[in-house]
Amino acid sequence: MRITLLVERLEPARGGAEAYAASWAAWLATQGVQVGVATLFPFSESDWLSKPPQVTVRSLDRLGGDVVESARRLEALARHEGGLLHDFGAGLGGDLFQPLFGLRATAQRAERQAFGLRGRLRYWQRLARRHELRRLEAAQIAGGGLLVACSRRVAADFGAAYGLGEERVRLLPNAIESRGFSPATPSQRAAARIALGLPSDGTLFLQVAHNFRLKGVATSIRALARLRGQQPPVHLLAVGRGPDRRTFRKLARRLGVADRVHLPGALAAAQLAFQAADAMVHPTRYDAGSLVSLEALAAGLPLAISVEDGSSELITDGVQGWLIRDPEDVGEVAFQMKRLLDPGLRGAMGAQARVLALHSERRDAFRRLLGFAEEAAARRR
Repeated sequence: MRITLLVERLEPARGGAEAYAASWAAWLATQGVQVGVATLFPFSESDWLSKPPQVTVRSLDRLGGDVVESARRLEALARHEGGLLHDFGAGLGGDLFQPLFGLRATAQRAERQAFGLRGRLRYWQRLARRHELRRLEAAQIAGGGLLVACSRRVAADFGAAYGLGEERVRLLPNAIESRGFSPATPSQRAAARIALGLPSDGTLFLQVAHNFRLKGVATSIRALARLRGQQPPVHLLAVGRGPDRRTFRKLARRLGVADRVHLPGALAAAQLAFQAADAMVHPTRYDAGSLVSLEALAAGLPLAISVEDGSSELITDGVQGWLIRDPEDVGEVAFQMKRLLDPGLRGAMGAQARVLALHSERRDAFRRLLGFAEEAAARRR
């Protein structure tokens, strides 16, 4: 069997869909599957140092006039390689379509709301681009392949938008390799905080995001301000590339919690942040199925997580953490964070979080995904 993956770019260090696709390709190679990858943007061997030698990568020599034309050219390149086409959103849907970002319209609507006036201006400025992406998504659905949804939310979105039923949709929640994460011992937590320059005392909530506005970092800071009278003190560590971190620092200063909010940017060793933390807060306005929430589970961190995140579907409210029904309600977010200030409750929930992660291993998900690929191949014949 041969499977060719279609991705925008292949730089696993960027995380997200690129890391997922690289991990899937490497796992397929261990199963004796011939694997190719077709990318829109140039690939360098230095971008994926651990690439198995039997995985071949080819890139377009140039992009098309718009995203649909580029997708058409990428799919033609992949068809030339032969075998089953597994599209992560860069082609025309292939035989197996797995949009880890979810339905574009839902994601765009959430981002527009998160950015407020600025978001509305960007919405209109990028109207032509949005139309291109919607045409691309429609073409991907029209391709007729199986669609793999990472959450029931995503499956429902595609069903409502395109009338897709059970005959074409397969549910496969995101998963991680939990070996890279483990609950921190007290000494490991103390060492991680020292390495990151964080206070040694108090309860530390972690948030990992690159789009601070969409993922609700401002809401986390405002919720933290409502907890500033708590003892021991409560801190927030928001890790990520967020390009407008100065805005969030100003917010923390205005609310009187500048000494409690830590914005170090992206970290080369993200595991340190999970080791330093006591719990995770994630009041995102939209996530198809966040991998960082799964990483928190693997690290034994209880969560206060938005129901707008597809990964929340894996959580039992009150067992591995608490569900945030309205991620824009600062009072609710503060309340759910406050419930996690009890060390005994955090410990019990953290243990359950780790158990859940161990039952959501990526290798098990990949076995199911390979089954979907075989089903898609049989549909082609």
